[in-house]
Amino acid sequence: MRSFPLSISTLHALVAVLLALLIPGTASASSWESEERDCGILLRSATELDRMERCMVLWVSYSSSESLTQKERKRFGKSFNRIHMESNPELSWIAVLALERLGMEPAVLRASSGASGSSRATGRMGGPSPAGPGAGPGSASGSLASEGGNSQARTGPAARSGTSGKTSVPKPSTQASPADWKAADAAVKQGLKSHRKKKYKKALVAYEKALKRVPAHTKALYNAAAALSLLNRIPEAVQKLRVMGATDTKDGYDRLAKARSDKDFLPARSDEGFKEVTGYARVLVLNSLGEYGEDEVERIQEYVEEAGYTVVDVRADRLENRPAPVIWHQPGSARNTAYILSRLVNHPKTMLVPIDWETDVDIAISWGDTFEVDPRTGRPIVKSHELEDPEAATKNARKEQNRALREPEKFATDVEHHARTPERLGNEAEGSVKRVERTKDKLESTGKTLEKLGGFGK
Repeated sequence: MRSFPLSISTLHALVAVLLALLIPGTASASSWESEERDCGILLRSATELDRMERCMVLWVSYSSSESLTQKERKRFGKSFNRIHMESNPELSWIAVLALERLGMEPAVLRASSGASGSSRATGRMGGPSPAGPGAGPGSASGSLASEGGNSQARTGPAARSGTSGKTSVPKPSTQASPADWKAADAAVKQGLKSHRKKKYKKALVAYEKALKRVPAHTKALYNAAAALSLLNRIPEAVQKLRVMGATDTKDGYDRLAKARSDKDFLPARSDEGFKEVTGYARVLVLNSLGEYGEDEVERIQEYVEEAGYTVVDVRADRLENRPAPVIWHQPGSARNTAYILSRLVNHPKTMLVPIDWETDVDIAISWGDTFEVDPRTGRPIVKSHELEDPEAATKNARKEQNRALREPEKFATDVEHHARTPERLGNEAEGSVKRVERTKDKLESTGKTLEKLGGFGK
């Protein structure tokens, strides 16, 4: 059985790209749950290729082979092999992964069904293929549209082919030669000239020219996304950013972080897809402690902005004297971001709570704390929650956001385990009550035993 030298995060990133392209809106595990029955029928019957492709991507993302009977495995395998033989390269590649999950060998690809021969190879996906593991790390520099050559690795792996000799699977990204990189870098520089002159359509043509030579060129992907945003072609801009994330390189993730504060993406900031792929969030900072909370609120605002998020306003909380900070968040990726920001708030009792009112902000942070009173002055003794190393903390927040983008489900699980929430506090309180009750019962039992012993002694 052939194996693919891909990290799980790369697979998840590519699957996320395919989900975004095949499924309108934000797909999640609930997408599979709501369509499991219909998809099961489709995958067992091997009909309606377009719908089968969508179901396959959902199945790979959110289901497993454990619940399938042997007969269902064979029927699913037939559907996955059809997708492998007839679909575009990216979906063909995902189909091979699905077949491997079933413990099956892919069918032999026809000569005409390769990356350049299939009649469907470039139809639906549009634009460049997501980059595979050949894209090397790079470093982001300058502002968008940033200058200088792209520092990604110039070489990739050899074309994938089955070690068994039975299959030839088209890889997600075409290997680029030094000549390709040189031509792509030149095209990006040409695009930047038009970009600075606000000739965004012309700039986009140049960036697309670069991407035809090197589909994993993160600078070309980023600048193309920026140009599309400025042209108000938001879904296409988000698609470019998703593909950039799918390169699974440091440069790609650094540029996603950069997009959160880049003014070229102002038209895209209200788009849920943009928020999901970049981690962008509109943050409101509130002060429930009046003059005693001013320094901490100023500190929080500074840290949040330094970490690459947008503080839209700072004002007084309607509820005064909260005993601890509260961070409200919208559903989805904003919960992960709220958890990251709780580290910058730096208070052991910070609580994460879902937003349950109409608002255009993604996260709201209200500072609160308890005080001891100075007996001499009668004034509260204000404790400082300054971070020991603010620069390192904000840098780590950026790294954590990159991890949240790279491994969203795993990160969300970590948040679930560690975040302080009303539900968890309720469970802890219930647990404490039960422990007290058990201790009381034990004491009563011990008392009765002692009474018996005492009676025996008499």
